[in-house]
Amino acid sequence: MGFSPERLARIGTVLNREVAEGRMPGAVLIIAREGRVVFHEAYGFRDKAAGAAMPRDALFNIASMTKPMTAVAVLGLVERGDLVLDDPVSAYLPGRFADQRVASLDLAGKLAGTVPAARPVSLRDLLTHTGGLVYGGRGTTEVHRMLPAGSVAAAKELDGAQFLDALQAAPLLHQPGTVWDYGFGLDIAGLVVERQTGRTLDAYLAETLFGPLGMRDTGFVIPPGSADRYARALPADPATGKPQVLEPDATRPTKFACGAAAPCRARRITCASPWR
Repeated sequence: MGFSPERLARIGTVLNREVAEGRMPGAVLIIAREGRVVFHEAYGFRDKAAGAAMPRDALFNIASMTKPMTAVAVLGLVERGDLVLDDPVSAYLPGRFADQRVASLDLAGKLAGTVPAARPVSLRDLLTHTGGLVYGGRGTTEVHRMLPAGSVAAAKELDGAQFLDALQAAPLLHQPGTVWDYGFGLDIAGLVVERQTGRTLDAYLAETLFGPLGMRDTGFVIPPGSADRYARALPADPATGKPQVLEPDATRPTKFACGAAAPCRARRITCASPWR
């Protein structure tokens, strides 16, 4: 397939050095060309604390790469005519985000008051992180302190309705459509998918995306029989040396199927899949 075995071997040299020096627990690398797998190797540890070697079929958290999957679900419904990108979110989640207020902050980031939103938050705003619905853990203003730290924290503690209540209790940080700021848009979009289809997001993605694409090891919860393939983080942060427990733990379900940073899992993508 036109690859040099000697040059491919250099990749292993680099990754094994990273493992030996404690900067990463392990990795699985796959390279494909023209629909054929030409290189597939595992390095280091699936669970260093347990001394478990990394298998080639390890399962990994994919975190915010859940976002494009949720976006595909939304855009599929747009293509069918079931959703319109520039409709307000309140058209699909009645009573939600219809009369939002926007924060006015002083120079110290304290809330000095609120003003009406110039227009409602739209479905397009959710997909493009321009809805003013920011992650609480990614800033220091008073608005950030009023919000859940992130998608995982929200989904562990709140169900879908409680999550929406928590977001609506705080003003938007920006006027809709004016500022890109990473946040909860895709989580809300996932709940729109659920409302529109009558299915949970995980079930809908399994039926319309993971199944058709042959992504047989991708989902929101790792079943007990596959837990011994789950790749774990290092027990200590390699940058600080402090103990770490990274979330989510994909062997445990969250309270709602989190469309932005779910405990999805993924191993190698099969050659039959267009996601190669």
